[in-house]
Amino acid sequence: MREDLRKRRVYPSMRPAIALMVTVFFIMAITIAVGLSLSQLQKGNQQLQEGRFLVQGSAVMEDVLVLLKRATEVMPVEDTMTLRIFLDSAALIPFEMEDLRVKIAMGSARGKFNINLLAASEVLQESMKRYLIDFNIQDASYFVDILIDSMSGISEVYRTELYDEMPWMYRDRVMDSEHFTQLLDFYVLMRHDNGIKSVPWEELISFGDPKRAQLDANYLTPALWRLMLPDASRDQIRALVEGAYEVGYLNEADLGLSDDELALIAPFDIIYFIPVAEVSVMIEENNNTAEIIFQYDIASKQAKEFSYDI
Repeated sequence: MREDLRKRRVYPSMRPAIALMVTVFFIMAITIAVGLSLSQLQKGNQQLQEGRFLVQGSAVMEDVLVLLKRATEVMPVEDTMTLRIFLDSAALIPFEMEDLRVKIAMGSARGKFNINLLAASEVLQESMKRYLIDFNIQDASYFVDILIDSMSGISEVYRTELYDEMPWMYRDRVMDSEHFTQLLDFYVLMRHDNGIKSVPWEELISFGDPKRAQLDANYLTPALWRLMLPDASRDQIRALVEGAYEVGYLNEADLGLSDDELALIAPFDIIYFIPVAEVSVMIEENNNTAEIIFQYDIASKQAKEFSYDI
């Protein structure tokens, strides 16, 4: 399959040159956009005092959102190639200032499985159980039941004792990594199986609204490919990940999968271009640190699904 992927060339000779040219223009656009807001950030930084860190963090976030909007206006993201350049160029954004340090990181928001889809699909539940069994989890079914309870809302009957032990816990969906960690801890408490924490959850799952849970084939993680294709070899999974970066997938034929394999990945709702970024903004000042993570819809220029760690 790797040979088939490498035979495909979307731009036989011009693609590297075009990518380099677009990257240069993108970096220029980002630098110009930063220059427009840097003076405001510098003035705010001079006024920064202990106790006003949260206020300043809010101001930085406003400027970051303006920056993202301006950048995509200067260089529109219209296909898989320009999306890749946009996401990969985040580390080049010049955002260093005296005392106040701001670091921006971006990646696709559609490369991991939204765990909140489990409750609505028995097929996905069975895929998750099989995946956990491969990691020698003692009671995979019980942990999946815990997850389903955590997104079942108010009910008279639950599958596990989760809300008998933790009646205060949110019940409509798994909100974030902290919430998910509490579910892991509950499983360990009830089954004395610490192996559940060795599963590469950070590489596998995401959180948020299950209505916005489509996956972008060009950003799927190795852990997610393993969940979807349990019989795939390491070489096949490596080829799928490398093919996305080196060539790019435009449709399911580009994946080079068999009909049986395509049937296995079908329930995960995969498409081939989703211009939604996950943006991490790390703000540091003296002994204060804040990380804000959100999703940025490049097409609508809207930010959503905010989470904070201060």
